Amino acid sequence: MMTPLDIQTKTFKKAVGGYDKAEVDSFLELILADYENLYKASIESGDKISTLSKLVDSYKAMEDTMKNSLIVAQQTAEEVSKNAREKAEITISEANLRAKAIIEEAEGRITELNGKLSELKTAMELYKSQAVGMLNAQIDVVNKFKAE
Repeated sequence: MMTPLDIQTKTFKKAVGGYDKAEVDSFLELILADYENLYKASIESGDKISTLSKLVDSYKAMEDTMKNSLIVAQQTAEEVSKNAREKAEITISEANLRAKAIIEEAEGRITELNGKLSELKTAMELYKSQAVGMLNAQIDVVNKFKAE
């Protein structure tokens, strides 16, 4: 690509009946000014493109990092959820076993107390019949003394 300096230093051969040197020089100065502006704009655009390209690369790297972070976070969340479910199942199972043991113990205690209640009822019936027997024997003794 031609630079503004190439245009500025360009010289032409002199020829008889050629173009007016002042007009050509004036036109070259106009071309030089426009070309210099375009050349600078091209360089600036190239620099901008380079900067933006680096920025895009940086954003792509950040995007990849974020994707990886999200994947790791999702996997961690799933693992935590799975562990929580497993722990809950274990806790429920242990609670059910403890509840069953407590119920069995309570049922055993009820059976034991029902047995004792039955024994007490039998003992009371025995006591009542003995008391009635003793009272009847006493009444008989009193009646004998009365009759005598």
